[in-house]
Amino acid sequence: MNIEVFSDSIRARSAILHSSGWPAAGGLVERTINELKTALSCKKAAVWGLDHYWRIDAYRPHVQVRNGQIKSLEWPEFAFFECSRPSGEPFLIGSGPEPASFWGAFSVELLRQLKAWGCHEVFLLGSMLDEVLHDETIVSCIVQDERGWNMAVEAGCELTDYEGPAAIHSAVMQAAESEGVRCLSLWAHLPFYLNEPSELVAAHFLRTVGRMLGFKPNVSHLVAAWKERRARIESSIEENGELSQTLEAMKQRKREPWPEHRPAAKIVRMEEYLRRRHDHAPHLEPEDDEGEEAQEMNKLTPEQESIFNYTIDHFKEVSRQNRFPENNIIDHDESRCAVCHPELVPIEPFVIYLEVVTQAVKMRRPSVDDDFVEMMNSDLAAMGEETRVSRESLLAGEEEAVEAWKEWARDALATGLGLLSIHGPEKRAFDLDDAEDEGMGELIESKIGEVMAAQKKNSL
Repeated sequence: MNIEVFSDSIRARSAILHSSGWPAAGGLVERTINELKTALSCKKAAVWGLDHYWRIDAYRPHVQVRNGQIKSLEWPEFAFFECSRPSGEPFLIGSGPEPASFWGAFSVELLRQLKAWGCHEVFLLGSMLDEVLHDETIVSCIVQDERGWNMAVEAGCELTDYEGPAAIHSAVMQAAESEGVRCLSLWAHLPFYLNEPSELVAAHFLRTVGRMLGFKPNVSHLVAAWKERRARIESSIEENGELSQTLEAMKQRKREPWPEHRPAAKIVRMEEYLRRRHDHAPHLEPEDDEGEEAQEMNKLTPEQESIFNYTIDHFKEVSRQNRFPENNIIDHDESRCAVCHPELVPIEPFVIYLEVVTQAVKMRRPSVDDDFVEMMNSDLAAMGEETRVSRESLLAGEEEAVEAWKEWARDALATGLGLLSIHGPEKRAFDLDDAEDEGMGELIESKIGEVMAAQKKNSL
């Protein structure tokens, strides 16, 4: 392996990898990588010369000529950068052109070098042009195992169904499995009709990567830029009759139900894993809701209130049976389900979904018991965190323990929203960070507090 190392000791548990070219449509991945390098302290750690993995017909070296003389000639290479997270271990970013030949050998060499540097998990970033709308944020994911599936769902990713031309990601994932390295392939979906990367998707993709690595990147500048750009995009669409018709047809197709087998085929395999995490939680009825939700309920007609209560009760029972991952295939009265048909009640769809998930979490994890503590510590260890909690530290309100508890509650709500995205004819996907940008932060914090308060009350 022709590699030049610039750091005395490269050590990192995780790596983000990016290949330019076909797997990085629309410039979104390059922007994500640049945002990470700008926000974090990153330094070039090594360069791998790709002598055997490129061809002239696929990639040409870059030459710089000044005053009739060659100043530089840049050959295809894969560069590695060592980056420091706000807290926790450093991670690596690897970038280079997609190899034009010998994918199998390239992937094995790459994985073995990463293992030599201590990497146990790898995240492959890609982007594609797709039939998505400009106000949609979709990140799909390919995983290897239960832990990878759980990470994808907790980050709000969709699990991929695909058949067609492959990217280098597929070869790297196969090599990673052989080498015993966890590998996830993350793909951002871009509107085909935009001529430059969407700041909205870039912000969502950055957050997704941040969740995988255990930190929260600052995307406020991207959100602000998107708010300014969105009006211009929608004005341009209105002026383009043909595009308007195309997008309206897309919206109609999205309202059509998916084949029933599609989501279930990816999810029910994880039942044993989820059972291991959740089976021992005791069952206890959650306390009655109070505050803003009660005020909203007072605005409902008796029929709307009945529909809302039916929806909550249905998903609580699904959660009690530990069947939330397959909630889309469980029989129920769809005509009275406010998740299937949010228009049945005068409440914003996100608020409906969040309330459903909140009550489901309280049903599944009603108290702070030994199994709950064990699960939290297992998740903290998997994230590379040094913090550990006990039942006593949680109930006593110790600061470090409470912060970890809040993170667990937030992740539980995010996971529930991810699982709920497979339900109903429209398959609505909601993201907590995006909702906070839309002014829902106070509501989200109240739901996190509601989960924690219920757990604490049932543990005293």
